Amino acid sequence: SFAMERVVEQHLAEWSQAFSYVGRGSSYERAQELREIYGEAAPVPGIELSAVASEFLDGVRKLVVQAIRRGGGDLVLQDE
Repeated sequence: SFAMERVVEQHLAEWSQAFSYVGRGSSYERAQELREIYGEAAPVPGIELSAVASEFLDGVRKLVVQAIRRGGGDLVLQDE
């Protein structure tokens, strides 16, 4: 699935690193790693769209279009 690929499969090494920390301060280091993973996997778009955020939004758009079409709907562009 889209989420599984972006959050897990593309970041296996980072997940492994995050859960390898032990001892004092390890929860802080782990939290930092997890923020970075989620920041790349599902970035929050800002005023300036980064390449990572743009790729994420393209993937979401494709999923929405597929869902609409599978449900029998269609997309129509409207002129203002």
